[in-house]
Amino acid sequence: EAARKGIAAVLGGVQRVQEGVRQLFGTAQTLEETHEAHAKDVFARHAKLGNALAKQAREVVSIADSHRRDIDRVCQDAEVSRAMEGMVAQMEVERLENMFKEARRVDAQTRDTLLEKSENRLASQVIP
Repeated sequence: EAARKGIAAVLGGVQRVQEGVRQLFGTAQTLEETHEAHAKDVFARHAKLGNALAKQAREVVSIADSHRRDIDRVCQDAEVSRAMEGMVAQMEVERLENMFKEARRVDAQTRDTLLEKSENRLASQVIP
């Protein structure tokens, strides 16, 4: 009878241990499933965040390229403007030089005409 009670007690202990192992196994499975779901969620969020960052990086590079092109265009326009100003100034100088040359030519022609008339008048007034 004592042996039976001892065996019953050992069997009860083994059943409790067996039940504890089953509970631990169930808990371990639940934890593993939770971990896998969390890992998938983290991976998906990480991939989404990585894609968003890559998209923003491309946009920043595009904006920077656009600004660089704008700066290049402004610099080129400024160079063209300076060159045009120089050309306009040179053309103005040439125009003024031509105007003064023409004025001197007209003055010389007028002087020669007046001188010729004076000489003709003097020649006609000379007493013989």
